[in-house]
Amino acid sequence: PQYPKFVWKPKIIDIGCGTGDQAIALAKQGFKMVGIDRSKGMILESNRRKQSIPKDAKDKVKFYCEDLTEERTALKEKFDAAIFMGNTIPHNPHNYQDVVRKAAGSLSEKGIMVFQITNFEKVLKTKKRFLSFNFAQLKDEPNKEYAFLEFYDEPNQKENTILKTFAILTGDGKRWKSSGVRNTLMAYVTKENIKKTLEKNGFSKISFYGGSFDGRSWDYLFRKPFEELKSDWLNVVAER
Repeated sequence: PQYPKFVWKPKIIDIGCGTGDQAIALAKQGFKMVGIDRSKGMILESNRRKQSIPKDAKDKVKFYCEDLTEERTALKEKFDAAIFMGNTIPHNPHNYQDVVRKAAGSLSEKGIMVFQITNFEKVLKTKKRFLSFNFAQLKDEPNKEYAFLEFYDEPNQKENTILKTFAILTGDGKRWKSSGVRNTLMAYVTKENIKKTLEKNGFSKISFYGGSFDGRSWDYLFRKPFEELKSDWLNVVAER
């Protein structure tokens, strides 16, 4: 990923770090990184991947299995930046404002925050709630084909949430059948409400950028303006 110069701070916390790739990449560039995720499996994988990098980078990155809204070890120090990549912040459907507030409290006086958020408006208004539909085959199952479907419900405006559905279909060349459906409730985060949340937490300079994601490759995060009906991503940089 390419970052603008003002994001390049010496001490960064990656909130919802997943498998740790983002934190590890930044540690290789010389930044002191802390990655937190509430999934034990993700943190186990993060630490596994960490073992394969050079020692000087390995010493610069630590991973913790923690939830930002609970008592934590990772945030006892101050950070120069907090990053929420890969649509992390909407995965807090009932308390994302509280997550932003606590992350802001972990920052130094001039600390910044960076968000990468799904642009729900494009999905709802341009794609008619449809997110993606892909096919795949496994080498050891040549007679089977899998289809993966993702879509969103209309947002619940009262609770400010939105439901995402992920369905898997299996085909044997004759017919298709369902192999599972998973629902994920998310916070309905838009340009307007993330701006208000950040302003309440003392961020006066808030910049918005757009980005694209075609399912195979990632676009630059901070080179294009945000366009509500065209951008796949709502990328946000907030400075005090």
